[in-house]
Amino acid sequence: MTTTELALIEVRELKVQFDARRSDGGKVLLKAVDGISFSIQAGETFALVGESGSGKTTAGKAVLQITRPSSGSVRYAGQELTTLKGRALAKARAGMQIIFQNPFSSLDPRMSVGAIIAEPLRLAGKFDRAARHKRVVELIERVGLPRSALDERPTNFSGGQRQRIAIARSLAAEARFIVCDEPLSAIDVSLQAQIIALLQEVKREFGVTYLFISHDLGVVRFLADRIAVMYLGTIVEHGPAEQVFTAPLHPYTRALIAAVPIPDPHIEQQRKGKLLIGEIPDPTSPRSGCPFASRCAFAQARCATEVPLPQQASVGREVACHFWRELPAPLTFLPARDAGNRIS
Repeated sequence: MTTTELALIEVRELKVQFDARRSDGGKVLLKAVDGISFSIQAGETFALVGESGSGKTTAGKAVLQITRPSSGSVRYAGQELTTLKGRALAKARAGMQIIFQNPFSSLDPRMSVGAIIAEPLRLAGKFDRAARHKRVVELIERVGLPRSALDERPTNFSGGQRQRIAIARSLAAEARFIVCDEPLSAIDVSLQAQIIALLQEVKREFGVTYLFISHDLGVVRFLADRIAVMYLGTIVEHGPAEQVFTAPLHPYTRALIAAVPIPDPHIEQQRKGKLLIGEIPDPTSPRSGCPFASRCAFAQARCATEVPLPQQASVGREVACHFWRELPAPLTFLPARDAGNRIS
């Protein structure tokens, strides 16, 4: 995938491997992330999408060095992170933050909301106490919560409110890059649109760059500038969001998009059945060939023995499939990105 001089994040051949045990008790090397590459431009929203178990959350944590990669390169603002440790690493990633999936477990219940938001500032040694308090007050009000919330414990708030607190915390130390790890999955559907709108506002106002990790393609479509689709630790398709959604190339991408609900009964009646066969394979029992072959409706003999390499389909588009040129027209019906379904 092409790297440009403007890339804020550059990931190359990133691998994360763990020792694991098979169901029969034998040891195996689990390839949670298996040699992925991508770049994220300053100011854009780059999405990693896929089912649970695809490796997208592990990839996000490896970019931040929360989970240390087994091999590969991660560069932030031109600086290599994988070789850094301790204070050097903390200094290099001072502008990087994460919004975790579960706001019920990611906020310390023993701390006040004010202390939680101020923590990144305190650790970074930024501002004196008075200046920190002023910054915290500005942030809690910016995310739509009252100043009185600062003296409360996070357990007194709903899931949506807790995620607002997490967003405020991520902005405290003037982060340039934020990993959003399934930030909506633990929030009531009725409140998700509010958090999405807040994330969009934060991006515009603070100029942050997002790595947005999600299994919900319906949400991703209205947030992402570019998308990488992950399956069993690999990226099977990558490209501009609108191109991926309107003309998906990989069978897995097609299946995911075909499963996105559309609030139009006439369109739903025209849609085909599921394109996915079975469940995601056990990653502790790796197979030869294409990792998606066992579930692919278009698989052929070659797919069972030969791993497909990424191919450039067009400028900025890559797909890892032997037969992507020969597949029928995508079996999906999606309205234009701006055709009234935007979440804001």
